[in-house]
Amino acid sequence: MQPSVSGGRATTVAAFVGAAPRGVVDSPRRVRGIAEFGREFGGTGTQGPLGLAVQQFFQNGGREALVVRVPSSNGETGGPISDDLVSAPALQEQKRGLWALDQADAFDLLCVPPFAFDGSGDVGAQTRRAAADYCLVRRAMFIVDPLASWSTVDSVLASGTGLDSRVWGLPASANAALYFPRIRVADALRPGQMLDCAPCGAVAGVYARTAAAHGVWKAPAGQEATLTGATGVTVALADTEIERLNPCGVNCLRILPAQGVVAWGARTLMGDDALASEWKYVPVRRLALYVESSLAAIMASTLNEAAEAAIEGGEPLWAMLRQQGGAFLHDLFQIGALVGATPREAYFVKCDRTTMTQDDIDQGRLIMQVGIAPVKPAEFVIIQIGQWNKEP
Repeated sequence: MQPSVSGGRATTVAAFVGAAPRGVVDSPRRVRGIAEFGREFGGTGTQGPLGLAVQQFFQNGGREALVVRVPSSNGETGGPISDDLVSAPALQEQKRGLWALDQADAFDLLCVPPFAFDGSGDVGAQTRRAAADYCLVRRAMFIVDPLASWSTVDSVLASGTGLDSRVWGLPASANAALYFPRIRVADALRPGQMLDCAPCGAVAGVYARTAAAHGVWKAPAGQEATLTGATGVTVALADTEIERLNPCGVNCLRILPAQGVVAWGARTLMGDDALASEWKYVPVRRLALYVESSLAAIMASTLNEAAEAAIEGGEPLWAMLRQQGGAFLHDLFQIGALVGATPREAYFVKCDRTTMTQDDIDQGRLIMQVGIAPVKPAEFVIIQIGQWNKEP
């Protein structure tokens, strides 16, 4: 059975990694509201960057989050954390820090809020790289926060402080999207005062709200992409400044008089015009990740069905995969996720001797290749899914 295309509009799960006052450490916990987060981890809102990011996610339309509490440097009683406590390479094998999410089912978005509200709490290059790489493995999108020191457009683009600097240290990634500048919110602990904070939680909520209403193939940007709870931004961007940042793969947060703060742009970090990447746009990449995950599930389900029906590998099994994959993509085409006047223009599915070598077949490797046309002009994006049909 193939997954329903309603999955493209299903609940978006956002994963958050950071420090919290209490709760189990290095073990993802699923929460469905800020009150549940408070019961599990203690404190909400402006009591910490993690709590505020989670609060903003739910405030902007998110419905389900995975939270990993990282143990602080002074034990499990709260306190500061650092990049090494989140993303040191040794943590991967131990399934701690960022890799504690290995213990969880699939998630769609990843947020690693700053470790403190001031500039000293910026997530470092080590964590940014690890998070982007991890999202490639988990078929998720990393919502990247700007550096607190980026106070002008020039500082974002400067060789010593900006996107190409060692301080930033994050190469172009198809599974990461950067939003600038930071946002301003009411400080719950200081009535009448404002607090500058990272936008990742609010932006993740906009992603979730957009996907629930329209599907992952709709850009989480424009006049509808308002950041609820944000009263302003730390850098007011003119149109000319947005025109400098957007072609470099930077999504801008701006104020529109009637809407408030909105996300103005939906590019991945492969969105620099000079790269000419097929993964330039967030909705194209999100759709491809959704299709890839769905086809992997279809392949696993079809293999089980074939085994129960005593169908051996070869053409009968390949035909089943083509039929199931094609039915899923046809449903996407019918609801407008793919472009093209006919199904032939919108997608294709291959699983035969053109996608597998004889050695693949002998070793029990199944390889299915699909092409989808997610945007106009209709150009196919190619996705390849592989799986073992027997013990290697």
